[in-house]
Amino acid sequence: MRNESRVNARNRVLFILVLLCIPVLPCCKQAEGPAQAPPRFQMSNSFFNVFFRDLKNGWAVGKLGTLVHTDNGGSYWGRQNSATDCNLRGLYFTDDTTGWVVGDRGTIRHTVNGGSAWAKQESGTEHHLHSVFFFGPDRGFIVGEQGVFLFTENGGKDWKKRADLKDYLTVEDVPFAVALFKIIFIDDKHGWIVGDYGRIFRSTDGGTTWSLQKTGTDAILLDVEFVDPLNGWAVGEMGTILHSSDGGITWETQTSEITYLMNGVEFADRLEGWICTYGNILHTTDGGNNWRVQIERKMWFYDIYTDKNGKIWASGDYGEIMHSFNSGRNWVAQIPYE
Repeated sequence: MRNESRVNARNRVLFILVLLCIPVLPCCKQAEGPAQAPPRFQMSNSFFNVFFRDLKNGWAVGKLGTLVHTDNGGSYWGRQNSATDCNLRGLYFTDDTTGWVVGDRGTIRHTVNGGSAWAKQESGTEHHLHSVFFFGPDRGFIVGEQGVFLFTENGGKDWKKRADLKDYLTVEDVPFAVALFKIIFIDDKHGWIVGDYGRIFRSTDGGTTWSLQKTGTDAILLDVEFVDPLNGWAVGEMGTILHSSDGGITWETQTSEITYLMNGVEFADRLEGWICTYGNILHTTDGGNNWRVQIERKMWFYDIYTDKNGKIWASGDYGEIMHSFNSGRNWVAQIPYE
């Protein structure tokens, strides 16, 4: 009876998300929040993911194929042609020239010149792709909706489906596989994947094998961050914050005053970290035992990135990217382009 109630409740949530996202294809990170302020800039598309290779070179991706790049730390953002109008949700660069972006309807784009040109790669799926990670120019992984888990050994010339998580991606009375939202590695061995129904997977051999972790929750988990092989955090729906101090073998719940969808989490070290959600960027200096609001703004924040040295970028609605150069004590809005 509990499973049936949960499925019915989740179906109602999905139906509401569909209505709110029309005509844009649905995704958890596009869920509408409380009443939003009107767009302030000509650039109105939301940015779902922001990524920096170093202090100068960064990229952000979002709705309708929007892709922007900066080579001066965000003082100016210029648009790049992604060669698609699909929503882009994840990106990763292995160096200043070689990178990938992924998005809706199985979209994969690849560049070898820093984004001046993007070439299509075949994913073999029509499902939305959420996150991409590469160890170098050849070996990479992608995760997405319906339990999609892809890998390549040749830089994306061929993407193959992995089925080793299949048994862990089915839920009783649910007709679809569990969605996977984020994949990360902190070195050449230790990696994690998070998804719906509280799923967290861990690898200690560079992604060759994966084990399911016990989280104690069936909430949607959208992002995961580890600062070393032991200490990590995962965040998701209804203000969910999880913390592990043993590499993900066990997880404990942390709390804040915010109960919105937690979209992104970043930590500079074991003590200082940030979470982005609707209207807020949360900050902790004690490993998540206490979270306080560091910035309030009437918009969704979808992703947050830190270079571990006090510089932070947070991407969100209205084409806005917020930047802090001093660990979040002060923030300025960076405008992608006019």
